[in-house]
Amino acid sequence: MTPSAHRAQAVSTSTPPTPRSVLPTCQPASWWSVRTNVHSIKTKPKRWPCWARAFTPPKWPAVNAGDLKIDTFRSSGAGGQHVNTTDSAIRITHLPTGIVVECQDERSQHKNKAKALAVLGARIHAAEMARRHAAEASTRRNLLGSGDRSDRIRTYNFPQGRVTDHRINLTIYRLDEVMEGKIDSLIEPIVQEYQADQLAALAGQD
Repeated sequence: MTPSAHRAQAVSTSTPPTPRSVLPTCQPASWWSVRTNVHSIKTKPKRWPCWARAFTPPKWPAVNAGDLKIDTFRSSGAGGQHVNTTDSAIRITHLPTGIVVECQDERSQHKNKAKALAVLGARIHAAEMARRHAAEASTRRNLLGSGDRSDRIRTYNFPQGRVTDHRINLTIYRLDEVMEGKIDSLIEPIVQEYQADQLAALAGQD
């Protein structure tokens, strides 16, 4: 397929009349995804160019309708008498996260709703990714610790021929086997402890 066969429609994600960000809705997304990044737009010589950031997200799964509060109101932007006198604008609130999206680009309420849902899905996904990254970063910091003696997890005592795992208070006197790579006696108890912690955490969420 040639580039001319691909069409995109920009959905404003900021307040008119001068939107600063847009979300393209396009098919197929695979071709447009390579356009994600910063674009320079220069219209006249000897003038500073304009800059635009383009991001083509995938199509997110549908949001649970029970989690949404949908309000309609009259458009406040330009668009003629019909736009300003009908409740075609849409405001959608995602109750679990508090994310709010408005759309009043179209004369049709249904089109505005579809666009708002697309933007909402992208924002919910971005918020979830940010939450996961923060949780992963916290876990990584907790695992690494500060690197001092208080953060040690295992001690190898060669004179006594023992290995102690301080996380589960396990001591075995087979250091020579451990140094040869036979570490099942160390790993299996840790895995069992980890699985027990995960089950307890899941039970606490119910």
